[in-house]
Amino acid sequence: MKRILHILKERDDAYPLELIRKQAETDHVVVILIRDAIGVEIPDSKVSVCVLSEDRKDQEIQNPVFPGPVPHRRIGYKEMLEMIFACDTVLTW
Repeated sequence: MKRILHILKERDDAYPLELIRKQAETDHVVVILIRDAIGVEIPDSKVSVCVLSEDRKDQEIQNPVFPGPVPHRRIGYKEMLEMIFACDTVLTW
């Protein structure tokens, strides 16, 4: 089983979500939501989803109600870097 990390920074691109869903059928998939992608719904329960804390704080400052509560685990830059080196494949969207 391959470990695949997707780092999503754009909210309006359906292709990465489709690929994530397909890959989650056979591989261990982790998604980190950053920048404008914070709040994107990742419907597959097999996918581990994290949010970059620093970007979430920026979103709260710019618009206190956007995008509402974030149910995903918050991580920092150090954890993100560890995930990048721990995965077999890293894709940034």
